[in-house]
Amino acid sequence: MDPVRAPDLRAALDADTVGLLERAGRLAEERKTEVFLVGGLVRDLFLGVGAVDLDLVVAGDGPAFARRLADVLGGEVEVYDRFLTATVTCPDLPRLDVATARLETYERPGALPHVKPAGLAEDLKRRDLTINAMAVDLRPGRFGALVDPFGGAADVAAGLIRLLHARSLTDDPTRILRMARYASRFEFVAEPRTREWLHEALAARVLEFVSGDRLRQEVFLALHEPEPAAAFAWLRDAGALDAIVPGADPGGDFPRLIGDAARFLALVEKGAALDPALVGLLLLLRAAPPGDVARA
Repeated sequence: MDPVRAPDLRAALDADTVGLLERAGRLAEERKTEVFLVGGLVRDLFLGVGAVDLDLVVAGDGPAFARRLADVLGGEVEVYDRFLTATVTCPDLPRLDVATARLETYERPGALPHVKPAGLAEDLKRRDLTINAMAVDLRPGRFGALVDPFGGAADVAAGLIRLLHARSLTDDPTRILRMARYASRFEFVAEPRTREWLHEALAARVLEFVSGDRLRQEVFLALHEPEPAAAFAWLRDAGALDAIVPGADPGGDFPRLIGDAARFLALVEKGAALDPALVGLLLLLRAAPPGDVARA
């Protein structure tokens, strides 16, 4: 039986990107290992949306693979030993993030993970949602074959947000904000078991274990979404917003105000210090008490 395939990479991506992925696949075959395209791009291929964001997983030593690939392509590599990852940059080609297939463990809720090498199955299982737990084989003869152990393609088609396991939000509470972003961006809804796990995590006050810096980064990512008001309304309706941005109000005139602000900022010259997300945060807190604004 022929393997199930993702949407045709050669039709969906530009020729330079396809050539880069094919070269990575040939290198994996030469090194007698496996390499897969993973992450948001695989999901977005099914949706026909999204920018090219190349995340590769290698069954073996990801940084060593990245170094060799950079040599072959005439590029540069930066290695992050703690997470067994590396970044390859080449002139006129998309950036490649390369990771060792790995297992993650968490000492406590909200902590950064400890990682150790594992197989692709373990790597996909550690991820947040089914729609983000798919991989595409890049090796010659298998190029484009989809690995989808949790039914992510079916959930994309059904518009569902489905967590992989009950401890997902305890391991990494920032996934709550990620769920809000996907819900607003794709108009997806959380399936019943996921809603139960979300409510249990909020009752356990897991967001209190996340540092202010990490929460702030996730809030700014949400404010950069095409429909930030929808993302924060989702958090409000889930009962999570006050734990993230006390005093925030995504209702009333906020959708109109942030839309007007985005259009205004697109029309004027702005310096690097003027972040549209900061404007959005101030609008979100437009009615908050001064103490809440200070904490944000």
